[in-house]
Amino acid sequence: MILCQIAERNVNAFRQRTSNSCSVNVICTNILQYQLKGDESISFLYSPFDHPVTKGFLDLLCKSIDDNPRTLYLIIDEFRFPELLEDDKYFSHTGTYTYGAAEFQIYLHEAWHERASTATEIISRSAKPQFRRGLRPYRPAVD
Repeated sequence: MILCQIAERNVNAFRQRTSNSCSVNVICTNILQYQLKGDESISFLYSPFDHPVTKGFLDLLCKSIDDNPRTLYLIIDEFRFPELLEDDKYFSHTGTYTYGAAEFQIYLHEAWHERASTATEIISRSAKPQFRRGLRPYRPAVD
């Protein structure tokens, strides 16, 4: 309970310093009994659980993604079991962010990768123009 109160204070301090009104929910519960809503886009875990609980939570996330396909970031500080996500079909490791003594592992699940059926479809969803050996950059059509 104390950790949830600290997290709430941190969220409030963030909002005051940045004037950011983004939606942040601090949830204080048994993680394996929590029912994901299916619209979560970021899961942040600070120094999470032991191995079986971490695996159980990752299984819940994957089931939620199956039930409600979406892009989801998984940010984990002090991740002790990276082998759980090695060669994972849902999440790819996109980087490590260091802030002071903290080292955050960042994983990403992009829902459109599973639905994209052709290279053209993948390129058309890309945020940056694609350059291919002497070809002009791809520019998506404007409606």
